[in-house]
Amino acid sequence: MGFFTKTVEREVGHCMCCGKPMIAEVKESDGSIYSKPDFTLKDETFICEECFLAKGFNSTDFKKKWTKADLLQLFKEKNLVSPDEFTPTKRIYRVVGVLNRLTDKLPYLEIDEGRKLINIPEYRMGGLFSKTKYADDVVPFSAIVGFQLVDDGKTEGSVLAETAGATADLLDGDLISAALGALSASNIKKCKELSMKIILDDMNDNTRYIHFIGNDCGVPALERKEVLFKDIIKKGVEEVASVLTVIMKRNQSKGQSGGVSENVIDKIKQLAELKDAGIISPEEFESKKTELMGRL
Repeated sequence: MGFFTKTVEREVGHCMCCGKPMIAEVKESDGSIYSKPDFTLKDETFICEECFLAKGFNSTDFKKKWTKADLLQLFKEKNLVSPDEFTPTKRIYRVVGVLNRLTDKLPYLEIDEGRKLINIPEYRMGGLFSKTKYADDVVPFSAIVGFQLVDDGKTEGSVLAETAGATADLLDGDLISAALGALSASNIKKCKELSMKIILDDMNDNTRYIHFIGNDCGVPALERKEVLFKDIIKKGVEEVASVLTVIMKRNQSKGQSGGVSENVIDKIKQLAELKDAGIISPEEFESKKTELMGRL
């Protein structure tokens, strides 16, 4: 409640990025917003705190009287995917920051389940007098065919589309666990780079990287501690691997379903030709067609 003004909490809109309801204090007298629920400065446009931090924004990014069109232009200037083209339904986050509050909400990846898209943000860590650079990189689920865990340039474990289809678990636990097991407490200090290499079905643009340890991991150097790796980074690797494997399984299942559908349609066409030629009766055609349609 305002100090001199009677207010009440009420839903005033939705986050333009994720669609989350935004709750604010509004004046009882006329329903106008008394206390803005986010860092934007115009009443009808909102960005929730989670999306604000996930996109690396700070309060100085926003200007007075900005419209939604102004904010969309800001996304474009910062190399961020437009909220009109990507709605995150799940995020996997980096190490919780201790020295720098903004690091606790930088995601390894974002998933738009509705559009079947995955965003793999790229980071370039800044120094004492420079900012961390951030850019979104969105690829469709259908483009992901495999991934590899890479430690200092060495491939420790691979999961390809055929492996994902064969394993019963959500991720190939043997490969990933073996790779993580090699990065034990005794040698983690020697590990300078740990990345997930994502393999795409594109001859000209076939790789993306998620960096867990190294200069571009999105975590300040002073926060890259052994305990954080064991407790959090390992979990991040497993969560990312799990999501990627689920996506590949869906891709494979969809491909198999597509193959079955095409085969059934071809057989129905062949039966129709046999019917037209008088080789089978219309009744036989309808009976067989019904049987084949049941396989779709």
